Amino acid sequence: MPGAAPHRTRSGRSCGARDQGRCVRCGAEEDLQFDHIIPVAKGGGNAMDNIQILCADCNRQKSDSIV
Repeated sequence: MPGAAPHRTRSGRSCGARDQGRCVRCGAEEDLQFDHIIPVAKGGGNAMDNIQILCADCNRQKSDSIV
């Protein structure tokens, strides 16, 4: 699906499997979100190697930084 959000693509599903359905920072299993490791606004893309799963709290802490 062109233009689909990362979580609706095959890469998003693969990312979920790769990250074992947990936040990669704290291990939480609830309130999960897909996060761009390098934000799109800073040149990052939607490739699987640039997407990770974070819980909402960790995602807010990360904001648009590159970690």
